Amino acid sequence: MSIEEKFLESLRSKFESGKKRSIYPRVKYHDLLAKIKLLESSERKLTKDYYNLRRYDIFNIGGFERLITKVSENDEGNFKIYVFLEELYGILEKAHKETGHGGRDRMIKQLNNGYANISRDAIELFLSLCENCNMKKKHIGKGVVVKPILSKDFNSRGQVDLMDFQSNPDGNYKFIMVFQDHLTKFCNIKALTSKCASEVAFNLIDIFTILVRPIYCKVTMVGNSQLWSYPS
Repeated sequence: MSIEEKFLESLRSKFESGKKRSIYPRVKYHDLLAKIKLLESSERKLTKDYYNLRRYDIFNIGGFERLITKVSENDEGNFKIYVFLEELYGILEKAHKETGHGGRDRMIKQLNNGYANISRDAIELFLSLCENCNMKKKHIGKGVVVKPILSKDFNSRGQVDLMDFQSNPDGNYKFIMVFQDHLTKFCNIKALTSKCASEVAFNLIDIFTILVRPIYCKVTMVGNSQLWSYPS
């Protein structure tokens, strides 16, 4: 059984059980259309007939008579079409592709511009049968949860970041070294002429004479991998 057949079978069962009356099968649709045409010229009308005449109008679209929403004489171009069950799948498939396999809300917005009786349930049923959308759902994995590193004391852990300013140097200074205490986020900033280990170490010694060497320190280059750390 094709996807379209599954879709139509599900809607037919809902219609027959009375759960879905907004979309009629083709035969019922054309019977209603013929009834509306007859009522327009009939003098004797029941209460239900007046309801149908207030709700439906008939308009020729592409050589075929279609039921449309009732419009005034001054607003003839602003109407919505009532569709029948057998054509619904094709309409939903077209709207789904036009929205780039959009979800329910995007399809509702797209379809509400031209159609009067396409329900939210019908759209959700269509989306549940879309193979491409179901494949996307299967490939959505859970994100990796990174366990945060916690520090209990000041100067127990520090990190050094080297920022590259070679494209916009200040004289001979082409790098900025930022030493940050992990707990308090207290920072020391040094300007460097290069990122060589000797110059980094020299400036770290200057910082450590003020703060004392932390128990653990990691040096990284912003945008690159870790350069070195201690203890290893």
